[in-house]
Amino acid sequence: ASEAIECFGGQGYMEDTGLPRLLRDAQVLPIWEGTTNVLALDVLRVLGKGDALDALGAELERLQAPERDEAIDLARKARLERGDTGESMARRLAFSLARSWMGGLLGAAGAEVRPRDIGLPLR
Repeated sequence: ASEAIECFGGQGYMEDTGLPRLLRDAQVLPIWEGTTNVLALDVLRVLGKGDALDALGAELERLQAPERDEAIDLARKARLERGDTGESMARRLAFSLARSWMGGLLGAAGAEVRPRDIGLPLR
């Protein structure tokens, strides 16, 4: 983002262009939200507590999410592993769960689409 701003020269830093805000957001969001690895470790931590994994599995089942069994199996394996081995699986686990969840949500939304709705995004 910084290099893109530099391409604009002085205009890139003027507040009325909106670009400085985009630059600030691009630089602060990874810090504010946390890196992917930090977030993945947090997913692993949360799934290790109580019945969170069972609740997630039930919700993925309800959504008929694709690859849900593989994602839940990976979560169980990561939860059983100790130390670095379990943590090394955290990122892959987070992305696997996210893909399965998104697929389930898309499938659920697609079930409600009527034929006349298909062209709506093109308008």
